[in-house]
Amino acid sequence: MRERLRGSREIMNTSPLPLGEGGRRPGEGLRKSSFAPRNTVKFCSVIFRPAGFALVLMAALTLLPARSLCQQGAASPRSRSGASAALGRSEANTGNCGEAEKAFSKLAAPGAAEAFTLGRCYFRLRDFTQAIPHLEKAARLSPRDEHARIFLARAYAGEGRSEQAISSLNAWIKEHGEDSKALYWIGNFYEDLANTTFQQMAAKNPGSYLVYEMKGGQDVARQQYPQALAAYKKALALAPTGTPGLHFHLGDVYWRMLRYQGAKKELKQELELNPYHAQANYELGSIEIKEGNSQQAITYLEKAIALDPALTEAHRALGRAYLDEKRYPQAIQEFQLVAKAEPSDHTIHAMLAGAYRLTGRMEEAKQEAQKSQELERQTIQQIQANKAAEK
Repeated sequence: MRERLRGSREIMNTSPLPLGEGGRRPGEGLRKSSFAPRNTVKFCSVIFRPAGFALVLMAALTLLPARSLCQQGAASPRSRSGASAALGRSEANTGNCGEAEKAFSKLAAPGAAEAFTLGRCYFRLRDFTQAIPHLEKAARLSPRDEHARIFLARAYAGEGRSEQAISSLNAWIKEHGEDSKALYWIGNFYEDLANTTFQQMAAKNPGSYLVYEMKGGQDVARQQYPQALAAYKKALALAPTGTPGLHFHLGDVYWRMLRYQGAKKELKQELELNPYHAQANYELGSIEIKEGNSQQAITYLEKAIALDPALTEAHRALGRAYLDEKRYPQAIQEFQLVAKAEPSDHTIHAMLAGAYRLTGRMEEAKQEAQKSQELERQTIQQIQANKAAEK
């Protein structure tokens, strides 16, 4: 038998099992050998791998004590904990949240990672009631975890608690500074809150023009312009004659839809009721620019800015009108005001670059062009991040 075993080792090019401390082979005096606890997993994974007839003979002769060792190693607290955690993650990834929770409950002290995994699992099943306690625990145990806080806020909103969702993310911003993902979700939650408010108002006051005015505003926010037009027309029909604001709303929607003739009619009617409407003056000025009437545009835009100096888009439009009239220093001044108000807007830096070229200020034009390209790259990256956050 020993001769056969040696021959089999030579055929398979398999070396004898390594010696442990004191010249012992595995399976001999394992309780006292330093080989036992440290290399148990590696030893077990290798020694029980099928490798032909010779290894079967070796196992029969030498490995019965080693199998006992492997069973002891598999049952160690550390291996049990790792197995439970792995099983919990696997069950959660396949949507078996209850089984994942059972697996994690076997851990000595489930932490933030396990709580977040469970919360996200229930969230994906739209079981927000179950998700919220786990996500609250994850946010509490790991207060700097942005993903946990955002999922928690989304779960609040999913359960109809939009105000709590907004409050949660506002607290995050207060603690950690402005965060684009948090701001993105706050905007979504405010829209949900507006929808809820509208539904409540419509149920109580179905014949009020204010209900339709609010609905029009919500439709504009969603860029559902045909629905917004219908809502504002209904509001105008129900409102008392001469109610300010409604003609502007209609004109604003036409303006957004690039239906400029309809926009001009409604905006001029608004200015007859309220000549001090800054936005109406701005939009009329922007239409005049598009129609090639830069001098008429300047009249409207200068009035808009006089009424509201913080109206950034009016400064931008006025700068374009000045460019058309070859009033380059004034155009640059307007563009600089916009760049100061909106430093991350890549388009205004491109406009500044063009204005500088027209005045021969080539070095400044080059700097503004480079700045515009870099900001455009950052904008694209941010859009991609926002889309990923929504998933």
